[in-house]
Amino acid sequence: MKSEKLTYSLKIENWELKIGLLAGFVSLLVTNFFGFSVTPTQLIFFLFPAAAFSYGKSREDKAEKNRFSVSRAQRILIVLVATLTAFSLFCISRYWYADTLFARGKSESGKNKIDLASKDLGKATAIMPSQPLYHNELANVFTKVALAFSQQGDADNTKRFVEFALAESDKAIALSPANVNLKRARTGIFIMLSTIDAGFITKAQENLIETIKQAPTDAKLYYNLGLTYARSGQPAKAEEMLKKAVELKANYKEARLAYGILLINEGKNSEARPQLEYILSKIDPNDSLTKQALESIK
Repeated sequence: MKSEKLTYSLKIENWELKIGLLAGFVSLLVTNFFGFSVTPTQLIFFLFPAAAFSYGKSREDKAEKNRFSVSRAQRILIVLVATLTAFSLFCISRYWYADTLFARGKSESGKNKIDLASKDLGKATAIMPSQPLYHNELANVFTKVALAFSQQGDADNTKRFVEFALAESDKAIALSPANVNLKRARTGIFIMLSTIDAGFITKAQENLIETIKQAPTDAKLYYNLGLTYARSGQPAKAEEMLKKAVELKANYKEARLAYGILLINEGKNSEARPQLEYILSKIDPNDSLTKQALESIK
């Protein structure tokens, strides 16, 4: 008799619990429909069905679940899945650590903390040698180190780090040959190294010419090529490249200003004036360098 009463009592409690959960769920639907939803209400929205499902299980089902046995094949599968999961987490953690080192090294390079930058970037490239950006940033750091040794008059270390910089740049481009930004960065390395050896200006020009074939509408490439020609004493070619840069991008202030100054240096004041006036009237009316250049030919 007591057993029957207990069973009846449990049935009533389960029924009341189900009614309560259903009522709560319906009231939440009404609230979301006529009011607004926030994160806690959305959490509760999904917890109601979960609670109903959990409490709706009978004791027999739970007992059956506890008696559930795992076969040998299932154990093997569990081990395999766990191993693959652990390996995936390991790979992700390595990538995260390498990326953290890269970001820190790049920041240190920007602050001229070259020793720390070279160590962090060296570790990053060792962990993830297939990342072209890592090699490119390390090439920039090695270039700065080479310039520092050059200023100290240390020829051996200068030569060594120039070779390191070029090797890292080569690796970056080999890993991503279609990346124009990497080739543009290589031009910057050549220009910086030209303070050590003027022959690197020619290498910068060759690199830009090849890059332009890949991106013929990039005005900045023509601008940089024009500057290298001007620096190497080839004003005619420099004028041609700067003119092309302005044609591709009319509001390119730096290219138009360089073009105007080059024309002034060549004695072509009448051609330079419209370029400078265009900057002041349509790009930057307050540019002091343009005003100075325009004043010089009045």
